[in-house]
Amino acid sequence: MWESAVELAGVASSRDQFIVFSKRLFYSAGDLSGRDGLSGVADRLPELERGADVANRMFYFSIAPDFYETAIASLRDSGLANSSNGWSRLVIEKPFGTDRESAAKLDTNIHAVFPEKDVFQIDHYLGKETVQNLLVLRFANSIFEPIWNRNYVKSVQITVAEEVDAASRAAYYDSSGVVRDMLQNHLLQILTIIAMEPPSGVEPESIRDRKVDVLRAISAYSEADIAQNAVAGAYEGYRRHDGVSSSSRTPTYAAVKLQIDNWRWKGVPFYLRTGKALRNKVSEVVVEFEPPASFRVR
Repeated sequence: MWESAVELAGVASSRDQFIVFSKRLFYSAGDLSGRDGLSGVADRLPELERGADVANRMFYFSIAPDFYETAIASLRDSGLANSSNGWSRLVIEKPFGTDRESAAKLDTNIHAVFPEKDVFQIDHYLGKETVQNLLVLRFANSIFEPIWNRNYVKSVQITVAEEVDAASRAAYYDSSGVVRDMLQNHLLQILTIIAMEPPSGVEPESIRDRKVDVLRAISAYSEADIAQNAVAGAYEGYRRHDGVSSSSRTPTYAAVKLQIDNWRWKGVPFYLRTGKALRNKVSEVVVEFEPPASFRVR
């Protein structure tokens, strides 16, 4: 276990250091389908915190959307959401609800227990070094920043292609599909970093606000527009996976052309593509610049 922890964490430590650390790890099982699912944690945690000068609590949700409401209620009813001598915070990984209405309801339920400042909705894709480097490429590069606009950029293409199929989590995937699993979070997050205006500072709120500006500027499509600017499908054999309906229409591949209606990007198409069981594994952003007038093909 020590060797695996060192390899996965990327932090050098001795076996003795890991033994000291591992003694601070505890496991408590529960059933999230009921409101008493976290009762075991509620009973054990005060024992572990006894005598501590500071007892901070962080609850990390990487669970199916169906369990969010019940888990939040369990944190509230058990008293786990309140630490007597420290902070209590909630970290939520996607997916956040299944549609706009369920997401708004979930947001209301969460903030009835945790204030906004203690809620962190994360996208693990943003932890990738390449994605983080996009901010440096954009705003710390005197070569690219002056030409990062519609006068010089012809198109932007964001592609995340996976060779693996959905078989290992087909039952979940069939209720989500590629749009919820990848397009509306990971790829849109990358799009906002590529297209955002310079933030006023490096604070998370400042970067978030500029990213939200981009999302608000994306042109809305009618049903007729969608037919002309988006395509979706599933790979051959998807319906044969365990947990997938034989009549499933869940897409495993999607591509969409988006337009950002602001002064910087007006008229520049943004192409987003992602899917499973594809020929190659690719994660890339291609910014295509307009060729000089003398080199344009007539």
